[in-house]
Amino acid sequence: MSQFVQGETDGGGLIRYCRSAERNGIGKEDHGGPFECFQFFLGAAYLLVGCFIWEKMVAPWNLLWQTAAFLIALVAWPLLLGGFDWINRLLLTRWPRCPVCRKKLTSFQPTLRRCPKCHSRIVYDRRKLRSGYTLPPPEAMRMRPANLRSSSIGMTAIQFLLLFAIVIPTLLVSFFLFPDKRNMDVNLPRLTASCVTILGVFVIFCRFVGVTGVEKLLKLCMWINRKCDRLNRKLDKNYRSVIPAPEHLCPHCHQEPDHRLAAVTGNCSACGAPLLETAPEPDTPEMMDWNHLHRYAKIQNVGLFYLLGVLLPFLFLLKIFQDCRLFWVIVGTLFFAIPLFWWLVVLRSLRRKRQLNFRCPECSCQNGYSNSAEAWRFLLQTGHCANCRRKLVRDDDPGEGGDHA
Repeated sequence: MSQFVQGETDGGGLIRYCRSAERNGIGKEDHGGPFECFQFFLGAAYLLVGCFIWEKMVAPWNLLWQTAAFLIALVAWPLLLGGFDWINRLLLTRWPRCPVCRKKLTSFQPTLRRCPKCHSRIVYDRRKLRSGYTLPPPEAMRMRPANLRSSSIGMTAIQFLLLFAIVIPTLLVSFFLFPDKRNMDVNLPRLTASCVTILGVFVIFCRFVGVTGVEKLLKLCMWINRKCDRLNRKLDKNYRSVIPAPEHLCPHCHQEPDHRLAAVTGNCSACGAPLLETAPEPDTPEMMDWNHLHRYAKIQNVGLFYLLGVLLPFLFLLKIFQDCRLFWVIVGTLFFAIPLFWWLVVLRSLRRKRQLNFRCPECSCQNGYSNSAEAWRFLLQTGHCANCRRKLVRDDDPGEGGDHA
C-alpha cells in the first residue's frame, strides 16, 4: 500500500499515481502503450521506405534535392516521436487532477509534494522520520564552476568505448563502399536508402538503445569509479568520490538521495520518504513571484522552436531563391537578428517588468538557464538557490497548504 496520502479529498487518482511512482521509481516516466505502438509503426515505415521505395524515388533527383530529402528524413523521426509523445501525454493519458486548481498533473513529483501548476501542497507522507541521515558539508553540495575540468577512469573508459563503437562501424562501411581504392564513386541513392533502413531499425529500438543503453553505460562508469576511487582521488584533486558515506544514505530505501533537494524539501529524491525536518522560511518583498517565474520559463521555451520554424522553410526556399543575392542578405540578417532581439530585448524587458533576478544575493550564484541548466531546473522546482539553497521565490505559503492564485 502506498505511503502517500492526499491533502484534499478528490478520489484516488492522485494516490494511484503516487503508488505507481513509488513502485517504478520517482522520476522515471512511462510513455504508455500508444507511444510504443506509434514508435514501432514509425520504425516499420522507415524500414519499408528504405528497402523498397527510397532508391527509386530519389534516383531521378539532383544532388541538392537528394540531400534535402535525406536531411528531412533524418530530422523527421525525433520530431514525430516528440509530437506524438506530447499528444499522448496531454490527450491520450488519464492523468490525476490537482484537487485545488483542477489541472492535470502531467509533471507532478511526489518528492516535492506540491502541484506544479498552482504550487499548492496536495500530498503528505505517512512514513515517520527515521534517524540516520545527515547532510554532507555545505562545501560538498555547492555548484561546481562550469569551466572546472574533472576526469575519472570510468568516464575515460566509456569515452574510449564510444569512440571504438563509432570508428569501427565507419571503417567497415567505408571498406564495403570503396572496395577498390582506385574507384571512389558511390551510389548515393543506394547509400541514403541504406541509411533510412538503418534509421528504421534504430527508431524501433531507440528506447532500448537511448535509454537502457545509456543507463547501462552510466552504471558501468559508476562501477569502474567505485573500484578505482582511491586512484581517481590521487589523479585529480577536483574529483568527487562516488562512494557515499553510510550517514548520507536514505534510511528507508538505502540509496543516496539528491542532497540539495533533501536540504530544501526534507524528502528523499529516490523514494519520497521524509529525511529531515525543514524550518519554514518567510517570504520577503525582494523575492521573485512564483507565477511570474514560471510564466517567464514558458515564454523562454518558445525560443527553442526558432530553429524548427526557420531552418525547415529555409531548406525549401533555398532551391527557389538560390540565385537571388537579396534573399541571402535578408536570410543572413534575420538568422542572427531574431535571436539577438529575442534574448536581449524581449526576455530582458520581461525580467525587468516582472522583477526577476536570478542572481542569489547571498552567494552571487547565477541561477539562470544561460549559466547552468541544473541550477535553473532546481530554481523552478524548489524556488531556492542551487548553490547555497537560499529561498529566492515567494510561495505565499503561510502554513502547510499553498495559497497561490
